[in-house]
Amino acid sequence: MSAVIRREPPYVQMIEHFRREILSGRLKEGDRLPTARELQREYGVSLTTAAKVAGGLQALGLVTSRVGIGSVVTIRQPEGQDRVPAVRLDGLAWPSGSDTILDAGLASCPQRVAEALGVSARAKVIRRSRVTITAKAPVAASTSWFPPGLKTDAPALLETAELAEGTIGYLEQATGRKAARREDRLSAAVAGGEAARDLDVEPGSPLITAQSRICDTDGAVLEYRETTLPLGAECAYTFALA
Repeated sequence: MSAVIRREPPYVQMIEHFRREILSGRLKEGDRLPTARELQREYGVSLTTAAKVAGGLQALGLVTSRVGIGSVVTIRQPEGQDRVPAVRLDGLAWPSGSDTILDAGLASCPQRVAEALGVSARAKVIRRSRVTITAKAPVAASTSWFPPGLKTDAPALLETAELAEGTIGYLEQATGRKAARREDRLSAAVAGGEAARDLDVEPGSPLITAQSRICDTDGAVLEYRETTLPLGAECAYTFALA
């Protein structure tokens, strides 16, 4: 049987091309993007397809439309080496709603997950996937990974029932280990097949992605989570100066 190669739609490929150009610095703050007609001529696509590029980049927060100019790069690069006050994360509110656990069990972890958990890439770790739904629409999809030792200490993680006290609350009760630090990395992306299905959006739609690592008081990782949110979803952080 021959392999099936899936290609992203042309406008998604073009969005990704300009995203890389901007984030690499080859396209700088204030640079003008080609117009839809210029993209049509250069890439040989329809005007409708070309017109989606600027909108996609605007949704990712990389360009702004300016009257009389067109779409220009507006991503800001860090300036200077000024120190900023240390901050403490007091609260984090992801989209609220009803969580449905899609699957739970032991699984081999990708290299990126092994590095985040500090385990061997050959280790079998606990994997839980969920989707959060509100007003009958999915607003977040996430996959959590836990160190293999928790399969004995926290067996409920292997079940598809939602934990009434939440994952971190359950871990504290089951193991006595208390979460002390959370690290989050947010970025923009476009929906691939799995995310598009879970969030009920079109493939290539802009998304917010978050990689979260939660550590206990000894610095050991309790949970590593990858979350995707569709455009329009919100997550709120509260910080206090340390």
